Amino acid sequence: MPETVNHLVIHAFPDAQAAAWALAEALESSVRRVLATEPRAWLVLPGGSTPRGLFACLFARPLPWADIIVTVTDERQVPSDDPASNLGQIARSRRGLAAAAAALHPLEPLAADPSELPGRFAAVVLGLGEDGHVASLFPGQPWETPDGGGLVRARAPVEPRTRLSLSLSRLQATGALFLLAGGAAKRALLEAPPADTPLAALNAGAGPGLDVYWFP
Repeated sequence: MPETVNHLVIHAFPDAQAAAWALAEALESSVRRVLATEPRAWLVLPGGSTPRGLFACLFARPLPWADIIVTVTDERQVPSDDPASNLGQIARSRRGLAAAAAALHPLEPLAADPSELPGRFAAVVLGLGEDGHVASLFPGQPWETPDGGGLVRARAPVEPRTRLSLSLSRLQATGALFLLAGGAAKRALLEAPPADTPLAALNAGAGPGLDVYWFP
């Protein structure tokens, strides 16, 4: 049974594979719910090493991928074929699968024209850093743009440092908000996030409820 901690609903799984399969199933349900009434559904996915198993599970599911637009929570400012590119990682993960029919939308054009962003995403999946950052929204840096454009330029503490991220409010503009995390340190962070972190803002209950898929 999931456990509610403050405003988080934490689903605990025995390992990363079990968490990935369960989250892929939840994402399929979220996308199908939107496609029942809308012609297209936007799916927002994270980068990094943790979601690799999720991509394998998700991209194998029999979704109507041609009706889905995939973008990323944040992007490192590198070429798309660079191993550090989040969108590039997604593109490589879906090769040879039906999911290759989904449109991939890089963030940079959305920064130039935020009107291309939908009013609401079908689902957003976040990762979590041990400093409490989500996407490329870091403690001590802006999480929103002054003009409300929806994308934030950030400076990461590690290379590649130059990043582009959906803002906190844009990440919360979704029908379903998920977070995938593993390990005891991140579990402790989820239960007591420092007040100056984006995670704490999510934990405070702003926007949709946050469903956490956690594994040891």
